[in-house]
Amino acid sequence: MVPAQSSVIKNFQEKYGQRIDKEKVMRDKAMAQCLKHKNQAWCDAKIGKTFDRFEYQFSKINQALIKLKYNLILTKLNVFLLTKWINQAGYNIIKEDIKYLISKF
Repeated sequence: MVPAQSSVIKNFQEKYGQRIDKEKVMRDKAMAQCLKHKNQAWCDAKIGKTFDRFEYQFSKINQALIKLKYNLILTKLNVFLLTKWINQAGYNIIKEDIKYLISKF
């Protein structure tokens, strides 16, 4: 089950990357529309600030969800240890790896 969860996280990160790409296209389109009516400095201030705020919030949500998914893996790992599906040495190695991944977010 742990490999399945890691593929879920990988898929989630790929979708996040696609969303960021879509956001860049939207930003460029909004900037082009703005430049038809205002100057570059005004558009950078207004459009840039809006999209930067959106990107920051989206990034924080992404980080929280990935941490949650890693914590779910840790919970399943504890169940595997209790049911003797994994030995203590394997448990310790995998647990430390997952804790390392969590610390990187």
